[in-house]
Amino acid sequence: MRKMWQRVGIRARRTERSARRFALAAVASLGLAVAAVAYEPPAIERGFKPERAFQVGQIDHIRLLNGGLELALPLGPRYLVGGAGMSYGFSLHFSSQLWDYGPSFVPPGLWVTGAYPVPRSTAGFGWRLSLGELWINEPGPSGCLLCYVGPDGARHLFSERLHPDIPGQAGVAYTTDGTYLRLRTLGGGLREVDFPSGETHRFDASGRLVRARDPFGNGYDIAYFADSWTLTDTDGR
Repeated sequence: MRKMWQRVGIRARRTERSARRFALAAVASLGLAVAAVAYEPPAIERGFKPERAFQVGQIDHIRLLNGGLELALPLGPRYLVGGAGMSYGFSLHFSSQLWDYGPSFVPPGLWVTGAYPVPRSTAGFGWRLSLGELWINEPGPSGCLLCYVGPDGARHLFSERLHPDIPGQAGVAYTTDGTYLRLRTLGGGLREVDFPSGETHRFDASGRLVRARDPFGNGYDIAYFADSWTLTDTDGR
């Protein structure tokens, strides 16, 4: 009788361990799946989106859903390029949504929600100075396998299909959040993003913006150095 109960106890412990391993594997795969395809939830999303409800000021906007502050400080005038309406300028953008959230494993077997500083704050924590960039296989809970991130920090995830029922094209991806950006993969690690305005922005293998053009060839180029970058436009500036 004692041996029988010992065998039953051994089987029960093995079943418990198997169930625990299965549960951990399921949670891990779920976390990876969410990180791979997740958009920013509206409660923590960043950047100014006209379709959202905002209290709008001259340089600041309050997102009414979550109370988030979006701030834009121009660092000078906007520069017109050519005569077709294209322009560019430099602005500091701040978002009070300073944290990304994602699953974190705490030994010996606990999954918790972790908070991580928002990546790529180029001008201080929460501050950005950028003309736009691509995030390619961005690590951490941001979940951007391939995203366009605007100057204000708004993230736009690319998908292989613009519509679920229409097959995609090789080397082409689209955003499906209403911005209708189209990404085309070129040779040598280069990628180009086409905007509804007709502008095309080119990015290098690291996701840095290197060129912007309108349909008439007006635009600017950016060269990167060890600790600086230089912008030149087609009007000779």
